[in-house]
Amino acid sequence: MDNKFGKDLSLNEFLSKTGYKRSSFYDRLDDMYGEKGAYKIPQYKFKKIGRKLGEREDQKKGDNDFLFKKEWADLAVVLTRMYKNNPMYFKASSYKKMNLDKFQAFNAYCLNEIENLNDNHKNEVKTHPIYGAMIMEKIMLERVQEQMNVLFRYLSDSSIEQRTIVFQHLDISISQLLLECFLIGENTKSTIKHDANEFQKFFLGDFMYTFMDLFIAELLAKEVDEEFINEKREFIENYTEKNIETTSISMEQYIEKREKQAIEIAMNTPTFDLLLEGYVAKYNLSDSQKVVLYDFAKQLEEYRLEYGKQVSDCKETVSHVFSVMNAEILRRN
Repeated sequence: MDNKFGKDLSLNEFLSKTGYKRSSFYDRLDDMYGEKGAYKIPQYKFKKIGRKLGEREDQKKGDNDFLFKKEWADLAVVLTRMYKNNPMYFKASSYKKMNLDKFQAFNAYCLNEIENLNDNHKNEVKTHPIYGAMIMEKIMLERVQEQMNVLFRYLSDSSIEQRTIVFQHLDISISQLLLECFLIGENTKSTIKHDANEFQKFFLGDFMYTFMDLFIAELLAKEVDEEFINEKREFIENYTEKNIETTSISMEQYIEKREKQAIEIAMNTPTFDLLLEGYVAKYNLSDSQKVVLYDFAKQLEEYRLEYGKQVSDCKETVSHVFSVMNAEILRRN
């Protein structure tokens, strides 16, 4: 269906799609859309009048009623549902309880919610870099969690001399990683700023976001801005006239290609076994040295199997390692 939201929504219709009761919605309204809220979209944009009333302006009957226009009601519904289902706001939630499983479940929930957007907004989201990044993050976090379990199990069985070497290398590797990530981020920002154009303004936004709901919020904030939408519509008309038949690939094919690329990049990250084979091929090792290395690989594989089958203190610790980071990523108020 081209437009799942084919008409404007009243407040009751909006609430029926978000799962909020009227009282709960009003209780959370400022937390979501207030000046100090999560998304900071003026609430009058969701009202029939669509603008801020002047100090001496008389209010006509119905002006202050909620009216979610069909052009952006899908964004408002999806964003509100994302906020409602954010595990940081579940009853009795806390930083310590924000384990990786909850974070991953919410990641999957948000990716699935994108399917509920109207086609034009769904395409905008799916062609933005954040969509592929979230697909990759979901895969990579599962792998990193397993890798950390293997590391912890190895360290617990290692001599203090071995642990010391690991900690030293880990310390250096983390510092190098932080520096490289920072420089990559700064270079990306610099490139975006240098190459800034109307296409970026209308479709990419700030480009870099910590989570999907924040991108949806920016998209919604722009869609409720009539001046911005008029400029965007004019840009699309001009762009289409100049770029008709410039590509033989459909939007669906393009998005499918991007999704496959994101999955392939994450899945093709070199595994320990692949790195081991590269090490063996690079250095002229004796047969006895190879046997020692392959025995070590078998030991690590046993740790991985334990991770998949058993509930242990080590596995639980790994599960909660990301708790603070996950909580900070998802905390909105």
